[in-house]
Amino acid sequence: MAKLKSAIGLLLLCIFAFSSTNSQDVVELESVVYEELGDGTVVVDEFNSADGSRTLDPIFGDYNPSPRLDSCSKLGAGRFPVLGDCTKYLECNEENGTYTRRIVQCLHDLWFHEDDGDCGFKGDVCPYGRLVPVSSSVRLAQRTLTPTSTSCTREGKFPQPGCTGFYECRMATYGLDRADYTCGDGNLYHEMHQKCFPASQVTECSVALPEQTCLRTCVDGQTRVCKYKFIVEEHVSMSTVHCGNCPFVLADCNLPGCISAGGLQRPLISINKQMPGPTVQVCKGDTIEVDVVNLLQSSAVTIHWHGLHQRATPFMDGVPYLTQCPIQPGNSFRYRMIADVAGTHIYHSHIGHLDSDGLYGAMIVREPRSTEPGLVGRYNDDLPQHTLLVWHWFQNLGEVQSLDMRLLSRRREGFGFLINGKGVIGQRFAPDGSRLIAPIENYYVNSGSRRYRFRIIFNTAIMCPIQISIDGHQLDILAIDGHAVEAYNSRVDSVILTAGERVDVVPVPTVSTWNSAFYIRVRGLGDCDDQKNSVHQYAILRYDNYAGPVLNFPSPTYNSAIRPGRAFNLNRDIYNPVTQTRITANPLVSYRSAISRSDNLVGTPDKRFFIDVSFNVHQGLLQN
Repeated sequence: MAKLKSAIGLLLLCIFAFSSTNSQDVVELESVVYEELGDGTVVVDEFNSADGSRTLDPIFGDYNPSPRLDSCSKLGAGRFPVLGDCTKYLECNEENGTYTRRIVQCLHDLWFHEDDGDCGFKGDVCPYGRLVPVSSSVRLAQRTLTPTSTSCTREGKFPQPGCTGFYECRMATYGLDRADYTCGDGNLYHEMHQKCFPASQVTECSVALPEQTCLRTCVDGQTRVCKYKFIVEEHVSMSTVHCGNCPFVLADCNLPGCISAGGLQRPLISINKQMPGPTVQVCKGDTIEVDVVNLLQSSAVTIHWHGLHQRATPFMDGVPYLTQCPIQPGNSFRYRMIADVAGTHIYHSHIGHLDSDGLYGAMIVREPRSTEPGLVGRYNDDLPQHTLLVWHWFQNLGEVQSLDMRLLSRRREGFGFLINGKGVIGQRFAPDGSRLIAPIENYYVNSGSRRYRFRIIFNTAIMCPIQISIDGHQLDILAIDGHAVEAYNSRVDSVILTAGERVDVVPVPTVSTWNSAFYIRVRGLGDCDDQKNSVHQYAILRYDNYAGPVLNFPSPTYNSAIRPGRAFNLNRDIYNPVTQTRITANPLVSYRSAISRSDNLVGTPDKRFFIDVSFNVHQGLLQN
């Protein structure tokens, strides 16, 4: 322990701890991270207080959550919320007229409930996390804003479970606010019309959102059956029926059934009129049930669950004509499998070109945070809205692209990227001639010491790796393809991903993040590089719900997305003589090293078999 003067403020630290007894596991709900004793000394965790790069200044330090630290004499004895951080509370104790105070951290993804005076489950609203007007001398102390509600990831109206009502998400000063409405007796919410109707007039009612029932804090031994319904059908991006006046009225781009897809109007394949499809959010050990209904006119469908081992259920792996008969048009099939591998995964069609036309989505399998192998204490928040799904997007159907290449001898090259189904590819023009772009994806975090886990997924139908980076940040790699890596040597400037790969990272700021926004840049390599179409895309990382423009960084272009420094997933160094930048390969070590495994085969084999593998390259096709 280090003894510091009472003028020294708080260093925030998330400590996740579990204890057990012989009879049953006992979950600790809180941990002290700051304590000022009656004699004026301050107790802070010894390890972190020795970190010279972090300030403990009580006024201007980024890690000080609230000016209430020195106000126990005004508040009196009791427990009080920490302004700007719903996961902590201030405890004031009084003895013989002398006050002592301490900051207590709620563990296991819990929030402090002011009414109960204790840590409990998260709610949709954190009333004491808002920015409060104060004098300029202490404004840094109240910097953190309201955490984003897990149920409000975009603006719009959404059905409540059972369609007995709906909730509406609106943009406010401090981000997205949620308001709940009840339809009343005998009435149900009609999702398409966005109004309440008599139950007799509502022929189809949306079921409870799986994210609300299976997106939860994972507890060892507590599993659920997570049911989904995927309706696969033809759809169109920038639909005049579903998208209203998008993008001239940006709110119309969030209407039910509207898929902006970069602003390019083209046919696509959707799941529940969404692209990407609904995210599967479960815990390790849960049973996943997905009823897939094929409403396509002529194509069969299967879905591959990329990342699950399917040891006991190979017939659910979605490989057509090998492990499964495809789902014919007008038919349905129930996939049922165990979420046996924790991590960031993906699902997509395994027939024809349907996955490149929109039949895909994210699949996140979490496990208890206290025992997560190799990742305990390496991040604080794992929010569903921090999934970054990058997908290659063509200007027309994948089947047409394939025919163009095969029969018309056209070059194989990339066209565009989408991030969570959004991006800037096509364009529209206003009556005055000004150019309007389709919506892009925005990600929201809070300034301070919180470490946010971002789950990045990439897939493409052609040889088109991507380089992804965030301006003003390095990326601390947590896991690759669902497997944790050692923290040593894990911080890089950019990540290279190829088809089907996933990486979990924590964005680590290298500049001030106060009221700032930063470009998340994606640029294509291979068939998407500057020798072809210079394919690139971007999203924006926003701090403290800042809604202004990105400052101090160049506008998104292909060349501006070239990030020098250390890059992960390269097998060699790459030097660009034009931009004079160098990207270096970065080796990482798996947390579960194969060398240390006890089940490795040892000894001399009785027989050895050699398999010859060769590849034929047709130069004529490449030249075209």
